[in-house]
Amino acid sequence: MRPAHVPVPAEDDQANRPLSDLTMESLYVILFRRPGISFYNFHWGLYLHLDSYRGGFKYHIVNERSGSWVPAHGFTKGALTSRQLVGLFRVADIDPAKRERVQQLIEAEDDILNSIPELGCMEYVERALERLKAFGYMDYPSWPELEHEIFRFANVANIPENRNMPTALGYSTLCGLMY
Repeated sequence: MRPAHVPVPAEDDQANRPLSDLTMESLYVILFRRPGISFYNFHWGLYLHLDSYRGGFKYHIVNERSGSWVPAHGFTKGALTSRQLVGLFRVADIDPAKRERVQQLIEAEDDILNSIPELGCMEYVERALERLKAFGYMDYPSWPELEHEIFRFANVANIPENRNMPTALGYSTLCGLMY
């Protein structure tokens, strides 16, 4: 049996997985490869998966040419289609009755992004997850431990030999997830 943080190949050799491979009503850290083959160099975001028919909501920030950070959130059915996608790492299961509040907490700092010192996409995710933890929507020992677990998953998924495999899916054992 593989540890939870190691990408598990699908039974077929297709590059894209169906949305039905994702757990319904779950929050994922979504990671994209940046130019070059560098470990610890990913674009980070969050993806709140509803189900395989509707897709879900992506939450990430992008840096405009002016140097300003702007939220780039929205509904998507294409969470698994980007050629630069490294993988999705499940960090929480969300009660559908509490989804709206979770979304509000994720977006809570969107109006003040450029006043937050040393902000980047990873820090955006960190701050959102810390808010969710503070309000009891998820649990993990500490951000450095969760960050390490996510990086371990992403670095294995980003090895060139693994790039032709279906999109890597993983889950956090630190967050108490079992599958």
